[in-house]
Amino acid sequence: MSSKPRNGYIDLLRFFAACVIMYFHFGNAPFLRLDGTWGSFPSGALFVEFFFMLSGYFAISSFHASGNQLCIGKYMLKKYIHFLPYTIIAVSFAYGWVLVFNTETLYDAVKTLTMAPFEAFLMRNTGINMAGYNGVLWYLSAMLITLPIILFVARRFPSLFKEYLVWVVPIFLYGCIVRKYGTLRTTQWLFSNLRAIAGLLLGCNIYYFLQFLKKVPFSAVGKTTLTIFEALLFVLIILFCTVRSFEKTYLDVFCVLLMYLFAIIALSGKSWTNKIQGRVLTYLGKLSLPIYCNQFNAISIMEKYFSNYDMKYQLLIYTILVFSSSVAVQFFVDYIVTPFVKKLEQKITLLSTRC
Repeated sequence: MSSKPRNGYIDLLRFFAACVIMYFHFGNAPFLRLDGTWGSFPSGALFVEFFFMLSGYFAISSFHASGNQLCIGKYMLKKYIHFLPYTIIAVSFAYGWVLVFNTETLYDAVKTLTMAPFEAFLMRNTGINMAGYNGVLWYLSAMLITLPIILFVARRFPSLFKEYLVWVVPIFLYGCIVRKYGTLRTTQWLFSNLRAIAGLLLGCNIYYFLQFLKKVPFSAVGKTTLTIFEALLFVLIILFCTVRSFEKTYLDVFCVLLMYLFAIIALSGKSWTNKIQGRVLTYLGKLSLPIYCNQFNAISIMEKYFSNYDMKYQLLIYTILVFSSSVAVQFFVDYIVTPFVKKLEQKITLLSTRC
């Protein structure tokens, strides 16, 4: 990750994106429409694209901050170790739940346990195990598989990467996916990885675009104008995610374009939103990962024990389940796992001289 201080505004956006995806999977959002029905985010899955863009942006930032000497293996290993506590906890609960409540025979139990390691250790998008019980983990798996390739190409072919690949390949890949499935939201493992490459490259694209934008001075009026445009883009993204039906559509690409423009402004530091800071926002940003990983477990509990409740109570209970479990997981990671990982990272540092 970048050596710069954490951006509270970006952390807030991470948290918001995780919440949108969380309510998307639940099927309803905590707001009422004018007609009295509960709102929803039927296209909320597209917020995964925002996470891809952020991952690509910060990865290529670290790459250039190291003078193009980033040890890719070490960088990815640190990311992998960072993700593992969250995925192991989430998958352990998910598979334990299935064994207790949804398994009828010994064969089913063995089959379930055989699949668990592939999901817990983020190998879902290798194509080996596509029948997991925590669907959201495909994002982390795809990112870990594809990001090293992108960083390698950036090192091996810097001019081609900077001047051509980041500008053309994302559009080409999105076009291929939409051409094949009529939408970006495919569950086919190969095309999910292609989607990851496209999103990560867009993040790299944003980095290079901002290198030019940083040279452009902005007056107070300019920053205000940019902030208004940023807010307008945000509203348009939310509107898209609320007015589209659950039916998948090629217009997903339009939403990704809006997210791309929004991310450029958000990461530029040129708008007034860059002034949004605070430790609370930093903590919310940290919570985005456990929220993302734990939502399916909360849904399992809701379906078994609270499916007959009124929708407003379901939303309240679901929100409490996700957030309380995420805070508990984050506490465990901060005070139990992190001290152990730091010792492990010291050993990894000793290997960096070999890169």
